[in-house]
Amino acid sequence: MAYTPTVWADRISANPGQFSATGSVPGNVTLTLNDSPSQAGTAVTAARMNNIENELVNLDIALVRMRCGGLIY
Repeated sequence: MAYTPTVWADRISANPGQFSATGSVPGNVTLTLNDSPSQAGTAVTAARMNNIENELVNLDIALVRMRCGGLIY
């Protein structure tokens, strides 16, 4: 099966690293990312990472076969 690369997009935000805090100290404080993204970006998922890993394995196998003259079973 042919490798299908992911087209990665950056997350673009108006206020990088800005959070809103709710709660009090002592006690629980909840931080919520509040950076107003104009572009969400590509999510890093296990499926996308496994796609990369699997292709690296396929390329490694192909390289070993090329070096051994195709005698790998």
